[in-house]
Amino acid sequence: GRLDSTNIINPILSIITNIGLDHTNLLGDTIAAIASEKAGIIKNNIPVVIGETTEETKRIFQDKALSTHSKIIFAEDCFEVSINENNEQYLTCKVIDKASDKEDVIHSDLNGQYQLNNIRTVLTALKIIDKKEFPLQENINKKALSSVKKITGLKGRWDVISKDPTIILDVAHNKDGISWVLKQLQSEYPKNKLHFVLGFVNDKNINDVLDLLPKEAAYY
Repeated sequence: GRLDSTNIINPILSIITNIGLDHTNLLGDTIAAIASEKAGIIKNNIPVVIGETTEETKRIFQDKALSTHSKIIFAEDCFEVSINENNEQYLTCKVIDKASDKEDVIHSDLNGQYQLNNIRTVLTALKIIDKKEFPLQENINKKALSSVKKITGLKGRWDVISKDPTIILDVAHNKDGISWVLKQLQSEYPKNKLHFVLGFVNDKNINDVLDLLPKEAAYY
């Protein structure tokens, strides 16, 4: 956002993924305040992709983009992404390009259901990036999305590290992130006895998170 160290870079594209109540000691204690800080990543005459919006945050991003003469693109206007299949290895999505009505299927080895919005944001960014400056091979995005863990070594996003017993690691650490994790747990393991190992740093609003968690689970 506005005070982020990444602001030393002059980007070819800015991306704002989603806005939640997090780092409130630095960013503010309302969604509007946090969105205003995040909007600081929007640079003069540099396009920006917005991954998720609410009526409140959309207006803030539009005002900032107008003041910096930046083209603003909302991912939700460009692609519709829904789940075809979800298992321990892959998330399979149906993707509809809203401009052309073209349908496609994408497999991602990041299999948390919350990745739907991230995939939508990535596909939108790929449409905006200058193809002459960054020529990409046909279908390279599909290959990359199917191998994110292998390519980057990323761990901890709905990471199923054991099947007997089932052990899932996820670094969700605020109300929005944990809401997504709980939704997927309830859909995939509705009758299982759940055990949570939780850890938080001291800037998190733990009470809001605890209110979400199932009372019949065990906690460590």
